[in-house]
Amino acid sequence: MNRRDFWWPRRVRFFSAEEIEATGAKLRRVQRRLVYALDDFRAILGCPVILLHNGMTTGEHASYTHGIGLAVDIAFREANHPKNMRALPMMAAAVGFRGIGVYWGGTGYSMHLDLGMVFRQWARWRHHREKEWHEGALIVDPKDLEMAAR
Repeated sequence: MNRRDFWWPRRVRFFSAEEIEATGAKLRRVQRRLVYALDDFRAILGCPVILLHNGMTTGEHASYTHGIGLAVDIAFREANHPKNMRALPMMAAAVGFRGIGVYWGGTGYSMHLDLGMVFRQWARWRHHREKEWHEGALIVDPKDLEMAAR
């Protein structure tokens, strides 16, 4: 990606090149389609997201998609997090994300989103005083999906 990609072939509305570089990522290593999907996700989400430091192409990650510029880790400000947290995986999948992880660290939510080849979802959580993460499947109740679509 380069700076021109923020306005051509389409305008990126919610993120700037400087914001992406502030994560520690080199702009040229971030795939344009990741930023476009993230921008679309932010649009349907209706609230700001925080791009986490080392949450794009830098830092230590289990997912190979970070290293090739196809993944991002985000968080939400507690004061204005999404109203319907259960609908987040559906929203992320709707804009093309295939790897969707939702984390609860005891004080707030964060997410891993990627454009990898395999569709997968997971949840991880821990109490804010714990060091170990617990892991499980991210299961969405179909009733919740129906209500979110209304």
